[in-house]
Amino acid sequence: MFSSLWIKATITLLLVALIVMGSCKMMKMAGCGGRKPRPPRPPRIVTVGPFDVIAVGSGASLTVKSGRRGERQVTLQGISAPATGQWVEVSRKHLEEMAGATVTVQYEKHGFRSESDESKDETVESRGPLTGTIIGASGINCNESQVAGGYADCDDAAPKSLQKAKAEAVKAKRGIWSAK
Repeated sequence: MFSSLWIKATITLLLVALIVMGSCKMMKMAGCGGRKPRPPRPPRIVTVGPFDVIAVGSGASLTVKSGRRGERQVTLQGISAPATGQWVEVSRKHLEEMAGATVTVQYEKHGFRSESDESKDETVESRGPLTGTIIGASGINCNESQVAGGYADCDDAAPKSLQKAKAEAVKAKRGIWSAK
């Protein structure tokens, strides 16, 4: 059927191909050859809105009307509001008061920007909830207001302004820190 010479030639060719592919991969892993990857661009701060507030779901999220796209979930970045206990409704109500009827959202946009992005209006991405800093109708930073008033805690990786607001709320025993 197959001659032994043909089988030997095929095996030899396959071995050579594997060796060449392996050495190319090793060179790339070692940083040799090929194009050097571009370093990622620093994130851009993008402001979107204003959005009409439809509902405040918790002390750390709200639902907004997002133009033709309908409703959109917006999460306050860097904070976590109480999920159980007496402070749940108080936290939600405070966010509702601070946000007002309309809000804008500032968030970090990662990735690369193409030429076509320059001419387009910034719009909310269509994937998942939008997470960022909520600026209320009166211009107040809702993220900081929630933490400073003791209506929410901030994450360890939160910006320094939130960490400072938390430290002041803990020291003054405001809101969720009053019983601790």
